[in-house]
Amino acid sequence: MQAGALVAGVVFALTSDKGKFYISAFCGLAGVLCTFLFIPDIGGLDLREGDRRWIKNVEGKGELDVLIAMLINRATQGVMSSAVVGSRSWEAA
Repeated sequence: MQAGALVAGVVFALTSDKGKFYISAFCGLAGVLCTFLFIPDIGGLDLREGDRRWIKNVEGKGELDVLIAMLINRATQGVMSSAVVGSRSWEAA
């Protein structure tokens, strides 16, 4: 399962030094962006609090899971409420 290393080896063998620089710079910036977006800053928290958050995430009860569930619930409520409104207007006609 070394497909990533194989792809990188082939791509880097076929590109110039300037192209390698731009590919590496893009991957580095993508890594920085992902770090800022997806890794929480827990520097000011107690280590036990960080562990508690990690355990919640592993169990599927973390903050991100709650947010996703809330968004799914809101989206399905909108669909359900429009279906109910549609059925009521159908019954009234």
